[in-house]
Amino acid sequence: MKHIRYTWYVLRHKWFVFLECVRYGIPLAGIIHDWHKLLPCEWIPYTETFYGPYPYDKRPRDLVDAFDRAWLHHIHLAPHHWQHYILREDSGAVKVLEMPVRYRKEMIADWIGAGRALGKYNKRNRLEEVRNWYLSNTKNIQLAPSTRIWVEKELKIGNSHE
Repeated sequence: MKHIRYTWYVLRHKWFVFLECVRYGIPLAGIIHDWHKLLPCEWIPYTETFYGPYPYDKRPRDLVDAFDRAWLHHIHLAPHHWQHYILREDSGAVKVLEMPVRYRKEMIADWIGAGRALGKYNKRNRLEEVRNWYLSNTKNIQLAPSTRIWVEKELKIGNSHE
């Protein structure tokens, strides 16, 4: 049953991301979006984490580690995640790289698609809901300056859209 539930979520998520990617003029991105979630190395830990028998904060250590590996795999294969552009140098320094516009668009489509798939946003208020989500999480989202300006302009935050 948990695999059916996760399949239903992934299909809804991909559908809503596809719709947003079409709006952005990048429909192919919407078609191939998150294809690697279907790989066992991501599928199994995600299914067990979100639909398995354990509450999220009471998962056994091996499942937490498996999910962390799955997430790392996901962001390394998915350039629409801002985490993909964080470079940890051997010195320990962290460098934030610019995100290409095509992936910026897919990132916002992904945020909207996730919210809609989880039933948090509807078609009419999706941008407002993503804006609110972004504003409440912005301190944790590491973006290069021009990427942040672009994102905030798209989300109509502050003076960016004037």
